[in-house]
Amino acid sequence: MLEVENLEVFYGPVQALFGVSLRVEAGEIVTLVGRNGAGKSTLLRAISGLVPACGSVRFAGEELLGRAPEQIVRRGVAHVPEGRRIFPGLTVVENLQVAAYAVGAPEARVREDVGRVLDLFPGLRARSRSYGWSLSGGEQQMLAIGRGLMARPRLLLLDEPSLGLAPLLVDELFRTIGEIRSAGTAVLLAEQNAAMALALADRAYVLENGRITREGPGSELLQDEGVIAAYLGGGA
Repeated sequence: MLEVENLEVFYGPVQALFGVSLRVEAGEIVTLVGRNGAGKSTLLRAISGLVPACGSVRFAGEELLGRAPEQIVRRGVAHVPEGRRIFPGLTVVENLQVAAYAVGAPEARVREDVGRVLDLFPGLRARSRSYGWSLSGGEQQMLAIGRGLMARPRLLLLDEPSLGLAPLLVDELFRTIGEIRSAGTAVLLAEQNAAMALALADRAYVLENGRITREGPGSELLQDEGVIAAYLGGGA
């Protein structure tokens, strides 16, 4: 489904990604593991057209590099960025509607998809008329993911969704990501909570200083001594 080959990104004279290659198949959850500054967010932003890049990003056989972000969304790739970035002055439902209108969805589909998202996130249904600024951090994160789903993506890019959430909310979040995959949407997940991300993932890549250093099934990387030492508490 998604094939990234030899991707390179520069911020001025500074190179952030060095020949990164990865793939995501239909129905998979693929995790990117790495420390802050490793290049995870840059990689997702390059895939979704938010930063210029060299190399190749093909989705369903079509090259995405050089396309505008809104064109990439319409082709089935939705990006939920780090920091949630919901509209604080709009209600929950209005935040969802705006996302659907941005991709030209007809009114009947918008109503259907709002209902589907609120079914996926029952806590948001109870707050459907609340303004974005009044939501808790966990509710804002769920809304950000729901907003991404309003585009009906075949691939959802999630950037650090558990950041700043309490442990119980993180558990709920990862269960929901599993449900999203079960409903047919592939997920590329950039996440610092390596243990939970690897346990959930079909496959994973370790990104260090802009380079892929390890890859394999999530269950295997959970047992990798280098990954344990670097990201899982040194064998705890």
